Amino acid sequence: MFGSEIKLGLIGAGPWGKNYIRTLSEIPGVKLTRVASRNPSTAQLVDKDCIVEEDWHCVAKATDINGVIIATPPHCHGAMVKCALNTGLATLVEKPITSTQREAEELLLLAEKKRSLVMVDHIHLFHPGFRALKKLAKEARQIQTINSTGGGYGPFRKDIRALWDWGTHDIAMCTELIGLSPKVVRARYLKRAKEGYEMGELIETELVFPNGTEAILRFGNLMEEKIRVFKIKLEECSLIYEPKKSNCLVKVNQSKEIDSGALAIEAIAVRKELPLNCILKEFAASISSAKKDISSLYLSLKVINVLEDISRILDD
Repeated sequence: MFGSEIKLGLIGAGPWGKNYIRTLSEIPGVKLTRVASRNPSTAQLVDKDCIVEEDWHCVAKATDINGVIIATPPHCHGAMVKCALNTGLATLVEKPITSTQREAEELLLLAEKKRSLVMVDHIHLFHPGFRALKKLAKEARQIQTINSTGGGYGPFRKDIRALWDWGTHDIAMCTELIGLSPKVVRARYLKRAKEGYEMGELIETELVFPNGTEAILRFGNLMEEKIRVFKIKLEECSLIYEPKKSNCLVKVNQSKEIDSGALAIEAIAVRKELPLNCILKEFAASISSAKKDISSLYLSLKVINVLEDISRILDD
């Protein structure tokens, strides 16, 4: 599929790392050859010829692979990405790219210097449903408003708060869609509660983009059930992206009504493919074509800037 076989390494074999292992095994022309994991059971998840080592440096410094995937907690990302870039490896890293603006800026400078391929897995940006929404929005006039709700009950992490865990998705989708950096107008807690040893939070924030588009986002880890609803209002219709539904993208025609008086809702045809599959195929294709691209790293820095602004407002 990609000419010669693309050989990849993986750092981290936790819940999301296991998703990478499973998905990679289904993509022709791509082979997982190295994994860094301290869990003895990881060897049972990969091919027998895949090297499993405890020290992540052995993967980030490997010269027998074409690229590395980093699926570890965010506080580890900075050192691991730096090591991979200095080795000359194409890098795919989980969101958020780092847990501080300063560290993200350092990675961007290094990636620019090394002329690297760096992709950040803001997973919804690779979902066919969101991409279809983006295409339709581009064909229409200016987006008037965005309303987004995303979250669930948990997870409650020691290393990162819900703002960075859940809010990253909503902010990345808005920023990708508009193509501009927003200003945080307000932010407030809808709910806070201690769950075990960790604090849970439900947050609402309002963003305004330089083109006038307004966005209201609600997200957090204190919702009763897992939810993801992303709605944009255009001049004549609204588009609603709900990845958990079989019809993950619908169009609500505001100027049309059916016989009952209800608004006409049209399901938009969307290609059926998991977003993780999409990003891994694109990562491998970019490696195969020797593409040097850090556009998602620029986006990630914009997202982190917004997260830090929200955090300052919340905690003032």
